[in-house]
Amino acid sequence: MATAVYDDKRTYYYGAGGTSWVLPAESFAAFEANQDAAISAQTFEEDEAKEDAAAEEVAADDAANEQWVVRLHPDSGQIFYHSHVDNTSSWNNPYEEDDFNAVIRSVEDTQMDEGEVAALEDLSGFNLSLDRNVFQSEEAQLTRSRLSKWVAGSNLEVTAEDGIRIKWAEYVDVMHDPQDLPLNVNVILPRNWAITGDLESIDVSLKLSDTMAFMLDMVFARFTAVTGKTIEEARDRYAFKLVGFMDYLLHSDFKLGHHDYVAAAARKHVQLKLYLVRLSDADLMDLGPVLATSLEEAREAERQKVAVDGDGWGELEPESLPMQQFIAFNEIRWPFRVLVQGVQDCPDHLPGTHLHVEVALYNNGKLLHHSNQPTVMSTVPVSFSKEPRWPAQWISFPFEVANLPHSTRIAFSLKRKSDDGVDKKLFIAGAALPLVDYRGHLVAGKREVNLWPHQDLQCARDPKLGKGENMPRNLNLATGTLAEDPMGASGVLQIEFDSYSLPVYAEQTTLNETKLLAPPAQETPPPAASEARKIEAIANTDPLTP
Repeated sequence: MATAVYDDKRTYYYGAGGTSWVLPAESFAAFEANQDAAISAQTFEEDEAKEDAAAEEVAADDAANEQWVVRLHPDSGQIFYHSHVDNTSSWNNPYEEDDFNAVIRSVEDTQMDEGEVAALEDLSGFNLSLDRNVFQSEEAQLTRSRLSKWVAGSNLEVTAEDGIRIKWAEYVDVMHDPQDLPLNVNVILPRNWAITGDLESIDVSLKLSDTMAFMLDMVFARFTAVTGKTIEEARDRYAFKLVGFMDYLLHSDFKLGHHDYVAAAARKHVQLKLYLVRLSDADLMDLGPVLATSLEEAREAERQKVAVDGDGWGELEPESLPMQQFIAFNEIRWPFRVLVQGVQDCPDHLPGTHLHVEVALYNNGKLLHHSNQPTVMSTVPVSFSKEPRWPAQWISFPFEVANLPHSTRIAFSLKRKSDDGVDKKLFIAGAALPLVDYRGHLVAGKREVNLWPHQDLQCARDPKLGKGENMPRNLNLATGTLAEDPMGASGVLQIEFDSYSLPVYAEQTTLNETKLLAPPAQETPPPAASEARKIEAIANTDPLTP
């Protein structure tokens, strides 16, 4: 057997046959045998590790199956997953891989130079965050990858001017002239304007049709009138920034109503809060190409954007576009009514002789009353069957549609008459619908509503319910879930409301409008002199003195 000997630079072998630079044949065969044995042992260990990992994965799946329980959310009607081990809940399915994470892992890393990465991050808005660590996440990498592919596929080029427009964002709609609505603005002054008396802000009253330059003049004039001091710097060295947003008012010839946020504040009667920002020499140099664009040039640029899209929009004149039309909610001056037609797959777990449907109107959890009398309307009773049908008789309420609160809910209750000879009306199933949906539209036309099972029906289907801690889900139509049952296993109610040629829109009143419409609070008159003396004597009395 040859022995390896190491000198300063090379390895040679020493054995019975002398020394050699090459490993002898018999020693090489032994070396290969040892290597094969080592590889076999390593392969066996790897196979055992894979089997152990697979067994652990199966055990983890079994543990997950025992840990998670599928439940139905009582308010939204959606399925969620509850773990009895750590008492946590999740909307995501723990048995399936998150599709979003799978997409993130499938994103290929692209090699880009530092300039391209910086341009894409500016375009993505990542430089607007105070903490850049959040943009090292997988979601941020996915966003940059998608954005780079979109830029490459659209043959776009991110220029330095685009980066400036992202940094100094100005969200405007210059294609329409703003309405002449009043606007109350509170302008927070720069720190270098601070004087004795700590004047921090100025209130000015404007209109959406006023320009940004006019607002600047108003602020400067107001400051001089209050403090007696004049700001000698040029007006074009200042701009406005929305408080709490990366949104600026830069162009002096743009009207205030051209800015989206400013116009929304005027419509909602909200006081607009702005910072008065002093632009440095570097800022003015960067904003030079942006500020050089006039209102007419900005409008022409918007027309060019529409024209090059090739989708035909550029060929349409503004007058030819149909305006959205609707019927105002307060114009519906006839009684609210509903037609109950029938029920599909009526549950038969609770026997009875007759069926009927009760309809009620609730608001803020309370039943609406008319002349101090509750208004619960009902259909005529029909014989119990799987597919009951009612005669075509509209149920009319003593309320005009325009007088109903927008938050009214319409509750439908399917009830049966017991077959034990006692005149009882027992609950089977029910559901509640909003009078006005999330779009602000009045409920209209034909509807099919999946009913929720009542507690009695749940217990009839599952005798284990109601015993111990396993309780049925409570059906509360006044304040409970305002939606249909997604399972659809308790019957489908077929109903019809009045139909209209146009959508009936109920304009929602904002909190600020409510405050403006509310009557002013009456000030309490001061007490008379004699009453004031009595109050002072009581206040100065020592409670420990007899």
